[in-house]
Amino acid sequence: MRLDRASRRAWLRGQELPLTPTAVALFEYLMTHSDELVSRDRLLDAV
Repeated sequence: MRLDRASRRAWLRGQELPLTPTAVALFEYLMTHSDELVSRDRLLDAV
């Protein structure tokens, strides 16, 4: 998966994914914290 943070768009295998703004925010948060175990509560607080 690839995320363009400026345009808030994501792609998988060259296909743009139709993500909601919340889904993009979740994806961005998980990508920037990929080396951490993130709890559901922490995700909800962050997004």
